[in-house]
Amino acid sequence: MDKKLKGPRLIANLLDSQFKFGKVSFGLESFLGFLPLIGDALGILLALYIYRVGHTMGISKKHKAQMLFNIALDFVMGLIPFLGDAFDIFYKANIKNLEILEKHGRGKVIEGEIVD
Repeated sequence: MDKKLKGPRLIANLLDSQFKFGKVSFGLESFLGFLPLIGDALGILLALYIYRVGHTMGISKKHKAQMLFNIALDFVMGLIPFLGDAFDIFYKANIKNLEILEKHGRGKVIEGEIVD
């Protein structure tokens, strides 16, 4: 496991797929939606941390744009009561962004990182 993806992996799983109910996985972000604006703001801040790691890793502008689109769509849909919470369960923006980092951030070294 890449050390630089440990934090994003933890956050993405916690927000999007920490729990299972039958075959459906969901995370804390589904519950954050029940806290109007505060929950959405917290969700976007954590999502932006994952984006920041990608930016620091030097992923392409195209992939950064995909990540920002995922974050924006998740945020906008999250503003719709109940529908937004259901959307969070199935869209999983943070997992999508983690997959972008895993696929396109391989081999990139973060400045100041200790390399084994």
